[in-house]
Amino acid sequence: MAGGYFGMSPRLRICVRFTHVAFVILAVVCALPSFAIAQQPPDSNQPCIADLTQMSIEDLMNIQVTSVSKKTEKLFDSSAAVYVISSEDIRRSGATSIPEALRMAPGLWVARIDSSKWIVSSRGFGERFSNKLLVLIDGRSVYTPLFSGVWWDAQDILMDDIDRIEVIRGPGATMWGANAVNGVINIITKSSKDTTGMLLTSLSGDDVRTVNDARYGGKIGDDTYFRVYAKDSDHLNFDDRSGPDTGNGWRQGRGGFRAEKYGSNGALFSLQADFYNGSGDQMLFSGPGFSTPALSNFTESGTNILARWSRNPSPASGSEMQIFYDRTERNDLEDNEQRDTYDFEYQRHFSIGGSHRIIWGAGYRYSKDIAQNTPVVSFSTPELDTHIANTFIQDDIVLRPDRAKLTIGSKLEHNSYTGIEVQPSIRFAWTPSEKKTVWVSVSRAVRTPSRFETDTTVNWTGYPGGGPLPWILRLYPNKDFESEDLIAYELGYRTEPSSRISLDLSTFFNVYDHYQTFEVIGAPFAEMTPIPRVIVPLQSDNKASAKTYGFEAALNWQANDRWKLSGGFTYLKVNTDTDAGSTDFILTRFDNNYPHHQFNIRSCYDISKQVEFDVAFYGESHADCIYSPINSLNRLDMRLGWHIRKDMDLSLCGQNLLKRQHLESFTTFLDVPGEVPSGFYGKLAYQF
Repeated sequence: MAGGYFGMSPRLRICVRFTHVAFVILAVVCALPSFAIAQQPPDSNQPCIADLTQMSIEDLMNIQVTSVSKKTEKLFDSSAAVYVISSEDIRRSGATSIPEALRMAPGLWVARIDSSKWIVSSRGFGERFSNKLLVLIDGRSVYTPLFSGVWWDAQDILMDDIDRIEVIRGPGATMWGANAVNGVINIITKSSKDTTGMLLTSLSGDDVRTVNDARYGGKIGDDTYFRVYAKDSDHLNFDDRSGPDTGNGWRQGRGGFRAEKYGSNGALFSLQADFYNGSGDQMLFSGPGFSTPALSNFTESGTNILARWSRNPSPASGSEMQIFYDRTERNDLEDNEQRDTYDFEYQRHFSIGGSHRIIWGAGYRYSKDIAQNTPVVSFSTPELDTHIANTFIQDDIVLRPDRAKLTIGSKLEHNSYTGIEVQPSIRFAWTPSEKKTVWVSVSRAVRTPSRFETDTTVNWTGYPGGGPLPWILRLYPNKDFESEDLIAYELGYRTEPSSRISLDLSTFFNVYDHYQTFEVIGAPFAEMTPIPRVIVPLQSDNKASAKTYGFEAALNWQANDRWKLSGGFTYLKVNTDTDAGSTDFILTRFDNNYPHHQFNIRSCYDISKQVEFDVAFYGESHADCIYSPINSLNRLDMRLGWHIRKDMDLSLCGQNLLKRQHLESFTTFLDVPGEVPSGFYGKLAYQF
């Protein structure tokens, strides 16, 4: 066998050549800062890339968030475990997708399955479709009621358009409703007012073949702003255990617009829309017996339009109305569905006597889907309509101005599966000084049934049953499946011990009831078509309970005016217990289907006003995933950014640099996990 460079595969040789070129560019750019600075006139007003002095630790603690109470409040004073990923954090991380950016948030577990699929979960129960995590983009839910999860590849918006990502760990059901059980992720994009001018970006590398973005923003008259955008992306295959360079690459094109009109007395009307179309390949355990890999493909498309009107004449009062339409279509072996969703929300906030700050609202959602059977899933009802109606009220009671606040609220929600659900919460925040906040909360949240449990028959996965025929676990629908209940107890502490250090700590204890089990409902039986096989009949039920507890920490340290360090730590423990009489033999395998410990350390260093150097290290402990253990993982990312001139930036990023490729997780669905590769990419941005 030939050795060295010429013994490598063609793809690996390309990677090596790219790596060599990358480091040559790195060396050249590092040598340029002094020359660039020397050529710049002393009184030049040329803007440079955002340096670390633009946002101090105090500014970070004064960041305003809206996802906790649906109105603006300081993060430092909020009585919830909330973490904000800013646009600057995203830019300097080099993340090319929303899930990759979410790795920065403590309390979240992000694992890539293959080129187009991720696991994103909060405080346990990580799966490809994490059914206890609510995800929103500008207040529009992207949580699918089919499988109770998120198609992350369909949320491939422009990363440069994201203003911030607000991550709430723990229940948010009082404000956001059912399924905001273990967390809420609200992705908030920039206003059109902040994106005027033209932006062109082009990215190319090992993992991502190409990503090309174009955005133009402008102004009409004195009070109207707009932007339009287009994006095209092409993602390469990952190797997997069935062989090198197998099919799981994907491609997508998308576009859209946003417009805002500002009025008097704090009035604002906004209208935005997006559309996308994509396709790709995937390796699924869909061969004979659902235990052998086979190549499959998928297509996806969608359109959404959202209108929002708000009027806030003063900080103490205001109202908002939002309506959106969302159409999605996906065709693959696991999901062949077309869905139309209509959603309306109204809310109003006001003050009474200076000590009561009340917010109330109501909403209605109608969703209609048309599903077709596949060899993997079949539906009892081809067409299904679901309805959700809700109302909520919350009172922030100021017990002592700027020192103590009690928040009491509840949401009353009616859904098509279980009827009325009540989701109350009580929170208390004490701020003994401007530099310290202690908070505590008790909340109830529910995860309502989905079509997956109540209307779908699923050839779930192969099973090593023995004998000459393959065994398959088949999940049958249960129309009596109930909501899963959570009572969550949380405690948190925030402090700014100095002008350069901030610390955010939180701990929790969660108690789940009516937890989902997979009950054996009969003896295994033989089925002769389409191939001879043995079927193990299962059905979703609510015959378990669970307890989880953990600890999360986030630290920011401004070492000096040029160097900022950030870090996070997560500890999590899950214990499940089936009821007497349960025949479930799967649930306990999920107890360790995640890493118990995670941490990250991120360094952002400004070499000069033109050059940035960023490093991020991520680590997680061993995980006993349901089919095979995953070894402890360490990941190193590096980024070099160069502000070439006033309107042009170049960045070079290396990702997963410690190992050529590695496995991050298994999933209980049919997906064949891919080996996440190391790689480099370059990005050029031109703005004028």
